[in-house]
Amino acid sequence: MPEKDGRPLASRVRILGVAFILGLTALPRFAAAQPQAIVKILYSFSGQNGDGSVPQNGVIIGANKELYGTTSLGGAWGAGAVFELKPPATPGGAWTEAVIYSFPSGSGYPNALTLGPNGALYGTTNTQREQRATGWGTVFDLKPPATAGGTWTGTVIHNFTPSGDGLDPVGALVMGKDGVLYGTTTHGGTGRCTQVYGGYAGCGTVFDLRRLADGSWGEGVLYSFQGRIDQHEDGLTPQGLVMGEDGILYGGTYNGGSADFGTAFALDPPAVAGGAWTETVIHNFGLTYGDCIRPNSTPVMGTNGTIYGGSLGPNGTGGVFMLTPPAAGGEWPEVTIWYPGQSPGGLGFYPGGLVSGAAGALYGTAQQGGIDCGETGCGLVFELSPAANGTWIETVLHEFTGQNGDGATPYPSSTLAVGANEAIYGTTTAGGTAGLGVVFELDR
Repeated sequence: MPEKDGRPLASRVRILGVAFILGLTALPRFAAAQPQAIVKILYSFSGQNGDGSVPQNGVIIGANKELYGTTSLGGAWGAGAVFELKPPATPGGAWTEAVIYSFPSGSGYPNALTLGPNGALYGTTNTQREQRATGWGTVFDLKPPATAGGTWTGTVIHNFTPSGDGLDPVGALVMGKDGVLYGTTTHGGTGRCTQVYGGYAGCGTVFDLRRLADGSWGEGVLYSFQGRIDQHEDGLTPQGLVMGEDGILYGGTYNGGSADFGTAFALDPPAVAGGAWTETVIHNFGLTYGDCIRPNSTPVMGTNGTIYGGSLGPNGTGGVFMLTPPAAGGEWPEVTIWYPGQSPGGLGFYPGGLVSGAAGALYGTAQQGGIDCGETGCGLVFELSPAANGTWIETVLHEFTGQNGDGATPYPSSTLAVGANEAIYGTTTAGGTAGLGVVFELDR
């Protein structure tokens, strides 16, 4: 466990009231300190000899407890890589890392991965503005080798094009029960956003990819966000998706809505095969003081249809919100269950990476905060636990130091993964022995 001045880092716990009085979130209160969790650095990226560097998107857990993830740089051509991290054969041994795929130059930045049947991996690349001449983003799959030690096979299964299609995919793909892949693009589609929010045609889309009879994949746009900039009604610049048990897709948009601080939306599947999907804005962010603004990461489904997510609000330094389905329809009420306040350091800024844990708990990361790395902090891992009185308890599980091999600066899109015994796995974009990021394990 990282130390400072020879002493273990103190854990801090914050209780956040979820009651609203005149539209104001209840002020946070501190609870008694608790010991921090034990953090193990499983791998430090070197960026050398084909290794990846700067992992921004976290990890997923494979069938045999191996970890898979992407790096935004490094690999054989310096354009990013997909890595596999295998657990040790005996307890306490070292994990074994291997780059299983290197992205060619000009491919764009890879997003988070999704695990499919038979160990296949699916993901997207986002070319972003500086690489626009090389394309508009892709969807790819990686098939594992037929025999141990063989080569993984990477295939681009869709290239996005600026003709009503989506542009610039974001977040991890969602795989439905029927094997259909769903995702979002931050631009593209038929919306009227040509000269706003980046200057690209279209306000963003939700798309699907279906396996065709000949084994290829066919892509379709399920919904194009319209933006309606003059009225700020519809969302634009969508982020990641989550699917409910009933097949409804939920997500958030970074812009648009009644206050132009983003929306949460639901996309209902058609009643009959081949019909149109129905989009509904279920919440407009930023309408009242203390409300979260600009959802910026993939949401998480809780119990009874509750949705949780990270955002930039309510004060511009980040927050976690809870949306509860209303009993009689209409807009979903929102409660800000966590926000860091306005003092530097301490309890974290710019949260992301949310994942559900046991007993209704949420785990997440904060890109900044903590007591090292100067005013901004190196970031941290936190837990949010619901209490019987309606409050949420925040426990800081680990404060990254960036020193002695520890990680630093987990990215908001860096989704955590929860394994056996509530072990938490994730990545940081900096820190480690080479300063190029790490994969970590956090044990309670």
